Amino acid sequence: MKTGWALLLALGLTVACAGDGSGPDGDDTRAERDAGTDVAPVGESLDEDATTGDLDAPPADEGDLLPDPDTATVGACVADNSPEAVAARDGFLEVCAEPSAFPEAVCGDGSPYRFSYRPAEGTSQGLLLYFRGGGACTDYISCWGIDGKGGSGRRVSTMENDVATAPAVLPQLQSTLGIFLLGEAANPFRAYDQVHLAYCTGDVGLGDEEAVLLRPEEADADAPESIATFFHGRYNLLFALDKAKDLFPNPPAIVLFGSSAGSHAAQSAVPMVDARWSEGQPPIACYTEGGLGVGLDGIDQAVQDTLAAYNGEGGKRLIRFAQFSFISDTTQRSFSPAAYQDPSTFQAGLKALFDARAAANPGNYRYFALPGTCHTLAQNVALFQQFTNASGSWKPVLPAVRPNPDLAQGGVDLVDWMTAVTSGAPFDASIQNVAGDFATIATTCPVPGGG
Repeated sequence: MKTGWALLLALGLTVACAGDGSGPDGDDTRAERDAGTDVAPVGESLDEDATTGDLDAPPADEGDLLPDPDTATVGACVADNSPEAVAARDGFLEVCAEPSAFPEAVCGDGSPYRFSYRPAEGTSQGLLLYFRGGGACTDYISCWGIDGKGGSGRRVSTMENDVATAPAVLPQLQSTLGIFLLGEAANPFRAYDQVHLAYCTGDVGLGDEEAVLLRPEEADADAPESIATFFHGRYNLLFALDKAKDLFPNPPAIVLFGSSAGSHAAQSAVPMVDARWSEGQPPIACYTEGGLGVGLDGIDQAVQDTLAAYNGEGGKRLIRFAQFSFISDTTQRSFSPAAYQDPSTFQAGLKALFDARAAANPGNYRYFALPGTCHTLAQNVALFQQFTNASGSWKPVLPAVRPNPDLAQGGVDLVDWMTAVTSGAPFDASIQNVAGDFATIATTCPVPGGG
């Protein structure tokens, strides 16, 4: 079985699919996708219910192409949970994938994977699983840059590392914003146990393959001739979910929240979360933003399949899905096929996706769309308060304007809507699909840091 990352390559995309993560077979999909980039794929696919500590090594006849993830790392993976480090992460503790126990849970450069979590203060109201975004990569240049070092440090894809090396791709939260603000009364997740799933593999969190990426002509002459690259997002996801289950075995509710590329990982993780937290059947909601897959038929079908698999009918478990997007999201448009690069065709495609999913799944799907070119809001400073851009500098509107009217449509506030769709309430007529005018092309982003 090929996972969603293989399907991404087979479709020739730069974002991955949602759903159960399965795709067409074929060992040469990466080479076909990268036409002109020399790639030597190795590795085997991973079953959905596998445990990362029990994975097989790459095939013996291909194993010499790549260093083993265990030996590719330097020393043990030591979590830094000193008081100073935890304070710097605003109370988040980190978990390391120890190479001896979890050799496949690695970042793109083979270094151990890490994620972070923060227990709720007092009685927990639920478990928030946040899947961070960060773009995607499939070849030498997109993964490692023309210098072979990932531009400013060994970055994988466009993950916004705050340090120079992939081993520390733990969320550098420093000052938490948006859905991680504990002191914000309107934040629906302030009393949740929170797990922040870092992203460091360039495969939108769905890969289970490795490749030796060979230096193309356009790279710097002194760049490494080849770089062993681990697209192990799916192994990392399974590792993190297993650990999260150990940390929070009986949550009263679960919310999967995915941003951008992380939205595809979140949707793909729904069956894994369902399997791990099946006892007691806690209510589950999946909320994604900035990753609709406009013009990408494979992604759309995978989303539709996932929605149908959890619609509560015929003995199926009911899981609630909600999707948010800005109508003129320039980041999403840049990942769409050529036919959808024009703002008007992108918006028409976005509306068609929303309407089709809502019509086919009235009991477990809702959407919210706002005017603007912005991308995501999960960690945005403006999620709860209005800001204004004066002379190119964003500042809060004073006296404070809350909730942020720029994030409201038709009298419905986004945060109120987010609270409703993730709180466990049934999707009845009181919880509506909300959208602005899809025919109006926005030219600006109304919030700071919105992409």
